[in-house]
Amino acid sequence: MLSDLAATTARWLPLIAVISLPFLLSLVAVLWQRYQLNRLEKEYAPLPVGTGRFVEDVIARKLLPVDVGVHPDPHGGADGYWPGVGFIALTEGTWKKRYPSSWAVGAHELGHSINIGGSAMLETMLPMARLTYTWSGQAFAAMLMVSALYASPTALWAAFVMALVALVGSAVILADEGMASVHGYRLLQEDGRLDDSQLEAARESLVGSFSVYLSQFLGRLGIVLCWFGVSGVVSGAHQFQVTAASTGAMWMTVVLFPIFVLRIAHVLSQVLAPMPVKSEFRLASVVNEEGRWEFLTGIAVALLVWNMHAVSDHPAFIGAVMLAAVPAVGPVAALGRIPVLLPVLLAVRSLLDEGPDNEIVGQWMREEQVPGGSAIPAPVLAFYNRPPLYLRYSWLLKISFLPLLVGLVASLLAG
Repeated sequence: MLSDLAATTARWLPLIAVISLPFLLSLVAVLWQRYQLNRLEKEYAPLPVGTGRFVEDVIARKLLPVDVGVHPDPHGGADGYWPGVGFIALTEGTWKKRYPSSWAVGAHELGHSINIGGSAMLETMLPMARLTYTWSGQAFAAMLMVSALYASPTALWAAFVMALVALVGSAVILADEGMASVHGYRLLQEDGRLDDSQLEAARESLVGSFSVYLSQFLGRLGIVLCWFGVSGVVSGAHQFQVTAASTGAMWMTVVLFPIFVLRIAHVLSQVLAPMPVKSEFRLASVVNEEGRWEFLTGIAVALLVWNMHAVSDHPAFIGAVMLAAVPAVGPVAALGRIPVLLPVLLAVRSLLDEGPDNEIVGQWMREEQVPGGSAIPAPVLAFYNRPPLYLRYSWLLKISFLPLLVGLVASLLAG
């Protein structure tokens, strides 16, 4: 049994490496960026105000149609510009930091608002490009693995199409990020409070951030350019024969069935009528609930596909397996990345210094005041209460396992 597992692992490792190429390249870029930020924060004296105040000053001076506030999620949030509601969300740490590198973050997010420039079309297209990139990347991984399972030319071509879509999405994101950094750097130059060395530090920070998106694009480009080699890797992983599902697999499917039914009901209710978000507690509840559902259902779908994929090689069944595997990719990939990320994170923590003197930094960070009033900025509430239609309809991809589930239930009833 161990020899079979080792042989299966050896066949599938090259395929997993191909799928993971954008992630691995971006991981290297993120580590380099983190090293650069650590160095820059040690080398430069604090600026007169925190990043949040700097962004507010630029908005007031340039009369930009955008607002800024602290991200509503204190634990899982990230700095970012929210198109459609004209809002820049900064984490509390970024808001208070006075480094040239943190000012570069705020300037970069302002650059995103300048990119859109009030265009309703761009407000929709740019977020759609990011959403398309995420889902097409998952679909590429799912369809490539299904093509290896069944040696299906159709699944292989579908994987290639998804690889092209992900590449185009990555190119749009790269252009958006690059132009945002260009606009952001100009805002830093115009501010007048940074000397030449501080401007150079901000520029290095912007280049480091851009390198992360560039690495993802190069990974996607490498997959497309080397597609014939990828096809060879897929054929090397194939080993399949039609077999009846075991009793254990059948019972596991029955046990998982309520999870699928509840998830379908949950997603459809959100698509048709999203639950209103009126408080910080409700927002945290919505975000945490969705995260738990996504992980639980993804793992359940992965088990379903693993246990039931061999019951048929009919083209319609293969298509249903392809669709079902898409929402499973994210949670399975998250679990698979843990063995890679954990030692890397431990090594990074031991290699990087603490940065500037903690006592001094703590003092001026305590002096920086974050915005008062409601814990959730009004634009954030507007986004969650009235999510764009393209976003709501994209949630249907979370239940793309439905055709496979219906087919299995129909076959069981017919048998």
